[in-house]
Amino acid sequence: MEPGEREILILKYYSHMSNAQIAKKLNIKEGTVRVKLMRARQRLYKLILKSDSGSE
Repeated sequence: MEPGEREILILKYYSHMSNAQIAKKLNIKEGTVRVKLMRARQRLYKLILKSDSGSE
C-alpha cells in the first residue's frame, strides 16, 4: 500500500476525521478524498484477500 493511501485511511478510521477535515489537512478537494479513500479500501481489500489465500 502506498504511503498516501495509508495516511488517508489512518486519518479516516483511526483519527475519526471527516472527509472535509482530511481535505483541509491534506490541502486537497473533498471529492479527491472520497476517491482516494475508495481506492485505498479497494487495495486493502485485495491485500487481505491475497494474504488469506496464502494461508491455506
